[in-house]
Amino acid sequence: MFRVKEEAVYLSPAIDFYIRVILSYEIGTDVKLEKELNMIKKLIANL
Repeated sequence: MFRVKEEAVYLSPAIDFYIRVILSYEIGTDVKLEKELNMIKKLIANL
């Protein structure tokens, strides 16, 4: 979580720690399972 103009913003990345690359991410103003699932769907689509 980090703040942008006094609003909380959440970054949820999927990281390949072997090659140190962000494979997919989702950004939002709340923490919900739906955002995590969208990030995973994007990751699978890019494989």
